[in-house]
Amino acid sequence: MAEEIIILKKINRLEQLKVSPNLYKLNSSNMEDDGELDGVYKGNTLLGSKRNVTPTWDTLKDQWAFDGEIEDLRRIQDRLKLRDDDGKLIEISPDSLSNRHDPFWGHKVLWNSKIMDEGSTSLNSKNPIDELLIRVHRGNSFVKTGSEQSPYVLAESSLELLSPRAEIEAQNRGGKKQVKANVLLDKMGLEKMNCISYLMQLPGYRPDEKDSEILFNLLLNNAVNNLNKLYKYGVDISYQDRFIELAEMHNDKLNILTKVQTARDRGGIVARSNGYTFNGDPIEGGSVRTEKQLHDYYLNMKNVEARNELENYLTSTDELFKK
Repeated sequence: MAEEIIILKKINRLEQLKVSPNLYKLNSSNMEDDGELDGVYKGNTLLGSKRNVTPTWDTLKDQWAFDGEIEDLRRIQDRLKLRDDDGKLIEISPDSLSNRHDPFWGHKVLWNSKIMDEGSTSLNSKNPIDELLIRVHRGNSFVKTGSEQSPYVLAESSLELLSPRAEIEAQNRGGKKQVKANVLLDKMGLEKMNCISYLMQLPGYRPDEKDSEILFNLLLNNAVNNLNKLYKYGVDISYQDRFIELAEMHNDKLNILTKVQTARDRGGIVARSNGYTFNGDPIEGGSVRTEKQLHDYYLNMKNVEARNELENYLTSTDELFKK
């Protein structure tokens, strides 16, 4: 593990409620005295709260939470040199991660060495105890560490790992994406602005809109500058990300997606609890369950027959839906 400072932090919940942020000092023993204002408390949880940072048994994986292999654990123990009650050096066995009663994980040093004071603590991977605890929390299903976790796991999380260096890098990437999105919009013509606004189903969009300035502002405010998550495309995808993806997409693919959206608007393609259907029949045997999967299915060049059926459906319903 490369040397890095990691912040382990309690996710803002009830314990972070404060009656008052003001701190007072008393000049006498009279507890009815209002005291003298001594400053403002700026901690990120209840004043004085503490908790031990410890190993965790991951109930989802049915093993000790750990991001790494047995060899990583052995390397850390080589530096810690933890010993049992008889003074014998503890060895890491092949089943140390899956053995709930493994002597290494039960050692008191691992349970008493690190304190989270007022909601957070810093962990330095150069220190063997800290490296172990970083790996413990990175490998814990119920600690928020990244976009690979399911919404259920994120909802259950009470702790999160933050990398200050990664935060700075993410901000830099975000700045570059912002510039990229603006450049793409500046170069975009009326027809493509109309198409992307339709595909993103932006609020306030009208199919008959022909004013490029209105469409430009619609995309600027609701897509280019919108960093809210668009969860139907993934937990780490924002409206801005989706705009960039569509703006860089070839016109042939945009045309296919437009036909898919039109078929949805006309009721030919329907989202059901058991997957998307086309004309009442499950698409790909019911395996297409998300909007992203729906788009990927029709964009797959192998599905020529499905695209032909889609085209025939639109042609046969054009007269019915003509304005």
